[in-house]
Amino acid sequence: MSTAATASSSAANAYAVLGAPRARISTQVAAAFTAGVPPNPTIDDLPRIVVGNRRYVVEEQLSRRRGRGRSSWIRHHGHFLVEVIQGRAGASFWSC
Repeated sequence: MSTAATASSSAANAYAVLGAPRARISTQVAAAFTAGVPPNPTIDDLPRIVVGNRRYVVEEQLSRRRGRGRSSWIRHHGHFLVEVIQGRAGASFWSC
């Protein structure tokens, strides 16, 4: 196999990966809820939700000490996602 053929086939594979449609947030959240989560999980144990270059976890699955949870009506219409920054919990965002 020539070098030109190898380069063109690897370039074609890269374009296929880059052009692949991304999973929707709702699909990723549903998969996160169906995944088995151990009791008292750390942020590294939870399934990630990828949006662009950012990584999130579902806030309901995150174990927080002395956390009483959210009591707002808006939680019935979507999910709160916590951004993962260098292995630690960052800001919370709401996704519908």
